[in-house]
Amino acid sequence: MRVPVRIVGIQADTPEDDPIVMLRERMGGRVLGMWIGEQETTLLTFAMANTEIPRPFTHTTLWKAIQAAGAEVQSVCVTAQRDGIFWAEIVLDNGRHVDSRPSDALILAATCGCEITVEDAVLNAFGVVDPRGDGSAAGSSEVAGEVASVESFSEELPGDLSGEIDAFREMLDHLSMDDFLDGPEDEKN
Repeated sequence: MRVPVRIVGIQADTPEDDPIVMLRERMGGRVLGMWIGEQETTLLTFAMANTEIPRPFTHTTLWKAIQAAGAEVQSVCVTAQRDGIFWAEIVLDNGRHVDSRPSDALILAATCGCEITVEDAVLNAFGVVDPRGDGSAAGSSEVAGEVASVESFSEELPGDLSGEIDAFREMLDHLSMDDFLDGPEDEKN
């Protein structure tokens, strides 16, 4: 059975730690955390914030290619965990399934707004019960498949982390593609 979840946060204990994306089941109290890379974290944050960029990222190109082939992304699912690595798939409305890294699948889901699910066996084995236990992040009144926005994302974080999200949002507001073109190596030449 596939359990609907939503992205409720990305966190790292220290700046040196790899970020962990947190998925919470919509109609229950289990939370699943998965490590993702820094680049994937940035792309997921951009996708969740609907950040407009002059040229499409890979996940946007993938989504447009799927549509050009006459299909739609129905959902993405975290399907398994083997040898410490989570597995996922992209489910198309034509019945086809495409193998994917979970981070790529989640970025695609945030881009196209499709449903995110996790196999119940994965949640049973690797999920933990939300320590708050109040269901405040369950989102039971939300439409199935809706991805949490950056605004709701920061509201669900403990108060001491919401300031960091606000600072990140401020940085995104002033970010341009030129910031990515010249690195320290280019400045020396």
